[in-house]
Amino acid sequence: MKLEMRLGDEDRIRFLWPTARSVATSSGAAELFDSSHDFAGRFAGFHWLLTRIAHPGKPDPERRFADATAVAGLQAVQSCTRRAVIVVLGRDATDKSRHSPERVRAYLERVHVPLYVWSLVTVKAGAPGPWGEAEEISSAQRLKSAVERLKRDLDEQAIVWVEGQHLPQGIALAEKAVGMRIVR
Repeated sequence: MKLEMRLGDEDRIRFLWPTARSVATSSGAAELFDSSHDFAGRFAGFHWLLTRIAHPGKPDPERRFADATAVAGLQAVQSCTRRAVIVVLGRDATDKSRHSPERVRAYLERVHVPLYVWSLVTVKAGAPGPWGEAEEISSAQRLKSAVERLKRDLDEQAIVWVEGQHLPQGIALAEKAVGMRIVR
């Protein structure tokens, strides 16, 4: 089961937990979100990772899903590789974030990082939550379908290097770019 539902061998998966901790810096206090190390796609599949990787500290009731998702998006942009951010929601998705899921979704769209919202609990059709529509991954088969969709979408991504310094939201395709689109 460890190697089922894997991404590509060279893809990397990192977990970012929705709990912030304050850290003193030379320019004042900063808030950091703990993350795992990177797991290579060849190391393990999603089912194995989701059922074995846990935050090493105590659970924090002040979870900040939206803020952590924005940070994950920023890290994805900096990776300069094909990318996606996945939010996995459970039964208690109480969010104490400073930013709303809608605002974070708009930010990720602006910087061209695809967002996937997966739910460990049954999703009621036509009843989107604050993150919009979520894909249910409450069974191994549903998780496998979600991973296959993610893999197809990642496989469609191509990295194009543009000379100079540009912000991701400042890049647009010309009308002549037939058959191409910027990943949203």
